[in-house]
Amino acid sequence: MKNNKCRFFVHVTIAFFLITLYSHFYLHAPLFSAKGPDPIRNVSPVNIWVGSQEQDIASEIGRSVVTEKNNSREGHPIERSIGTMSFQSKELNRNKKVWPERILRGVNTNLVVPVMKNQTSLCGFLSHETCKTLSKWNVNVIRVSIGVDQGSDWDVKKEEKLPPIPQDDPVEPYKKHIKGLEIALDLAEQYNLFVIVTAGNIVGRKIDVFCNRGDTRSFQQELIDLWTSVARRFGHRRHLLAYDLMNEPQFKRGDDRWQRIVLPELIKKIREIDKETYVIIEPGPWGLPNGFRYLKPVNDTKVVYSFHFYFPHNYTHQGVRNRPKGLKYPGMLRHFDTSRRLYWGRDQLKKGVEVAREFQKKYGVRMFVGEFSVIRWAPGAARWLEDAISIFEEYGWDWCYHSYGGWNGWNPTFSSDDPENNKQDGGKETDRLKVLTKAWSKNQSKNLQPEIEINRNDTT
Repeated sequence: MKNNKCRFFVHVTIAFFLITLYSHFYLHAPLFSAKGPDPIRNVSPVNIWVGSQEQDIASEIGRSVVTEKNNSREGHPIERSIGTMSFQSKELNRNKKVWPERILRGVNTNLVVPVMKNQTSLCGFLSHETCKTLSKWNVNVIRVSIGVDQGSDWDVKKEEKLPPIPQDDPVEPYKKHIKGLEIALDLAEQYNLFVIVTAGNIVGRKIDVFCNRGDTRSFQQELIDLWTSVARRFGHRRHLLAYDLMNEPQFKRGDDRWQRIVLPELIKKIREIDKETYVIIEPGPWGLPNGFRYLKPVNDTKVVYSFHFYFPHNYTHQGVRNRPKGLKYPGMLRHFDTSRRLYWGRDQLKKGVEVAREFQKKYGVRMFVGEFSVIRWAPGAARWLEDAISIFEEYGWDWCYHSYGGWNGWNPTFSSDDPENNKQDGGKETDRLKVLTKAWSKNQSKNLQPEIEINRNDTT
């Protein structure tokens, strides 16, 4: 009997010791410092939490974790998993990423701020404050761009020579943007946002903007190196919905190299690493909707097609680069200087997207308006936005307004007569912002993903 009591005491002691160790290392291991939440913490490769809208993640994996709330300095509850779970990207790729059935309504913003020449605070990144504003507006997706870091060795002018990219670090020219994407994805998890990332000013693009280099490759390899690096590092992140392969490809009309040479190899290389994140394809030239006249669907099951909409261009860009101001919408307008004058109202805007609409109907694909906007001082800008958004909604197209952040000519929180700068928020509830917030308010569902994957082929 005495030996049994001793054995029982030993077992209890060991159990208490193990429970104490577990409590110390798992329940009290800090994920952020006393200074507040660190949005760039490096949880490898992903921190998965369980909440009311995330039970599907844990059930898919076959495990569960519990969460607790912690209040940051900024008052936002930060999810912290008790027992952080790490998975290799191959495992995470088994968890299907599904483009939501509902319409995504969002905004373009910046990974690295500010941009343009009138820099006021260098090397800033997407912030809690910005994400709080987006959450208040009911935005459910942000589109961000990776480009050569301003001031880096690769930030060259057309006539300057490019230095070689380190073979062991192909993203060295973009390191601030890569850090910005890491921060954006961490914030997206906390604020329940999808992220779509695009490639903007990649190395070599300024020098050969129309891809005229004699070897027909131009910056193809640089594009492959960037996307494969991004896929390896971030492809497992649930909130990273899609890679928009090139922002406004400038291949000339009828030039099939984008379709025939670049896209097949680029998508093949991405899919060797990441089979689940969607790819988004814009047509050349400039991502215009008429480019779908020359584009054919690619052989990939997780692809979305996209275009940018700034029609009529002379109206939406008035006052930019010395273009004349005072053009009113609706009214008699020229699309470009060489275009004939037409009455531009909602009906003409619909005609402007006809080719994209026919492409959608013919092939049964998902369509995403990656950018659309009108300069803030354009007379009738709110009406133009209202008409454009109503067309996208009628056709069931996802969309992201351009933009909140960066040069404030497009920013809806600045009024028409505010001075030009690159501040994130102008603090004004403009008529343009009212149109946008009304549209964003339709983002009712807070669930990350629907249960099934669909292609919307609306033929109304």
